[in-house]
This record gives sequence, C-alpha cells and structure tokens, in this order.
Amino acid sequence: SINEDAALLLSNYAIVGNSISSIVKESPNVLRLHFESPFQDGEIQKLTMNNLTDECGNSQEISVDFMWHDIHEYDLVINEIFADETPVVGLPEYEFIEIYNASDYPINIKDYKLKVGSTEKILSDFEIQSHEYLILCSNAAVELY
Repeated sequence: SINEDAALLLSNYAIVGNSISSIVKESPNVLRLHFESPFQDGEIQKLTMNNLTDECGNSQEISVDFMWHDIHEYDLVINEIFADETPVVGLPEYEFIEIYNASDYPINIKDYKLKVGSTEKILSDFEIQSHEYLILCSNAAVELY
C-alpha cells in the first residue's frame, strides 16, 4: 500500500507543460488527478511520480506515458443493423446493431445514448478496442452472438 499522505501531495507529481491543481482520493486504490489545462489531442504526455512511499518506506520514481484522445466524428460507426430477424439467414433470431471503432484508440461507450425510434438506451461501461466491433443486442441474444 502506498502511504496516503505522500500520494496526496501535489509536489510528488510532475507533467511537462501542465500543472496538477488537485488530487482526489476516489477509493483506497484510485486517485484522480485534476490538471490546470486540457491536454492537446493526440500528443504524448509523461507523468512522473516520485517520493511515493509504501508502508515500509520504500520509494521509486515512476514515469507513465499517455495520450489524450478526443472522440471525433466517425470514430464510432454503426456498421450494421439487423432489424428483422425473419427470415433467418443463418443467424440467431434476434435483432442487433453492430458498432465499429474506426479510430486508432480504444473508446469507452459508458453513458453514450442510443436512440431507436422513441426508445432511448444509456450504454454501459464498455471499452471498444481500436478497429474492433461491438454487437448490441438483447440480453437473451448475448450468448448467441
């Protein structure tokens, strides 16, 4: 376990070209860092963490590279709609919508809204990997698709 006092010190974190304005402990294992400025889309950033100590006093400098990616138009595409399950064409008798992630980055669809006619669904926490597909269907059809 990391020493909580050390984990919550702003001075123990550094990122080139940006400042950390606050740190919020969300759970015993999750800290949320808030930054002064938004990150530029597609630029690699390096977060350096130092002086974080465990309960035995051990510490190590840790650097993490990451990239902020804004979602752009056409990153997610409805690739196929199977709206009428009859006649059966070699597929299970359930409707589905297939979504494709056309971007080079994973996209989490949590809280996205899908509206079909007057029905609106809030999508759950799921990450579609880059250039991968996701089939949205009824719970009864999940194992079949």
